[in-house]
Amino acid sequence: MRTVVENHYPWDDAAQRDRVLIHFEHAKVIVLDGTDIGLWKTFLRSDAIELVQIQISPPYQGKGIGQRLIRDLQAEAWNQGLPIELHVFRSNRAVRLYASLGFRPVKEDENSFSLRWLPQIAYQNPRGRSSP
Repeated sequence: MRTVVENHYPWDDAAQRDRVLIHFEHAKVIVLDGTDIGLWKTFLRSDAIELVQIQISPPYQGKGIGQRLIRDLQAEAWNQGLPIELHVFRSNRAVRLYASLGFRPVKEDENSFSLRWLPQIAYQNPRGRSSP
């Protein structure tokens, strides 16, 4: 993530450590075939599920792993009737993934987007699929 962060702010080790520690008690290591490949943090609020962080090691990116995790989270959110909210740097290529999964901007600034996925309008496509 260093490259993405440096597209927006000067790198600061302490600030990045603090960012990683936000809701760290909810962190899960993403494991594939016995190898640790990333970090996943979600936080259940009363009004939404917050996708705090998803990071996948570069050799495993672009293989559908993040998409699968997010789709599973969408199914959970659908069952609970809660939206999913997240923040993402504008330069992060994951912005395209989030858009393809139905996340829409609700707020933005010069560096980032706040995105939301709403279960009640998700997956309403021409094939008639009405749930994740």
